[in-house]
Amino acid sequence: MTEQNIPNIRRARGYRLYTESGRRLVDLWQAGGCAVLGHTPRNVVRELKNAAERGLFAPYPAFAERRFIKALSALFPGNNSFRIFSNKSRVYAALEHAGILKKNENILDPAFLSSTEMAVETVATWRPFCTCPVASLLAPVLPWSLAPAVLVITERAQGAHGRGMVEKIPPSDMVAPVLLVGATRAIYDLIAEKDAAERNKIFPKITKSLLTERCVWKQNGIYLHTDLDDEAYRRLFQLFLDANFLLPPHPHTPAILPPTLSEGEEANLSRLLALV
Repeated sequence: MTEQNIPNIRRARGYRLYTESGRRLVDLWQAGGCAVLGHTPRNVVRELKNAAERGLFAPYPAFAERRFIKALSALFPGNNSFRIFSNKSRVYAALEHAGILKKNENILDPAFLSSTEMAVETVATWRPFCTCPVASLLAPVLPWSLAPAVLVITERAQGAHGRGMVEKIPPSDMVAPVLLVGATRAIYDLIAEKDAAERNKIFPKITKSLLTERCVWKQNGIYLHTDLDDEAYRRLFQLFLDANFLLPPHPHTPAILPPTLSEGEEANLSRLLALV
């Protein structure tokens, strides 16, 4: 399955997508988690406009990198250091270069684990509103689609045992300041919301559907995943899309429950989740 299954999107607001044909979709993909705070967040758009007006598009050294690292330090407190890369592929390349990941090996994703499966790992994905495995290196999913990719080198990795590993990780890329200021604002917005009860809101009908014996979905907080094979997931994807819910296009990406649903949306989603 590819992103070609997704209809052309004309507009995105909050957790709703609007297609060229006028359909409104509830976004359960949320760009893989990059839109976990919603699409076109107002504060981020304002910062982006200000940076664009200053012409900060070229990847030159700028004040924005210091501010971005300061925001990361607030999100990941402690004696951590950071590598900033232009995209996720560069993170994988850096980890392969350091011998931490093998080619085509995936980083452990906590959205696919239960709270009892959080084993100690060398490197793990970090997701908002989700318990993360204990790891020396974290690859966070930041809440903005244009944010650069980051590798968090924890205090644990910087000890005597991990120092040789860290030294093999390539230095940061230079990233356009216009992207860094938007990502910085998104991080502070996430910090302001990360403990908010709204993100853990319980939808009774959805909870009931997820607990049924025949349900193929497994839940970790706001994240849902399934063990269906590609063909079965393709059919499920289309079933949800026909009902105006957009699932991730691939089963190795978790679905994400939005913080707000109308009564009708909750009822329809609970019915879909109960289907095999």
